[in-house]
Amino acid sequence: MSIEKDMTAGYGKTINIDMNKCASGIYFYRISTKDYTDTKKMILMK
Repeated sequence: MSIEKDMTAGYGKTINIDMNKCASGIYFYRISTKDYTDTKKMILMK
């Protein structure tokens, strides 16, 4: 799954993703800007 969304710097944003069709497990997400990239993991437990 890939979500690309342009956002204005300096403002907090929330992106809601429907994970109902995804299995329990470990998922990774990446946040990227022009000067920064970070990858984190999240655990989905149903």
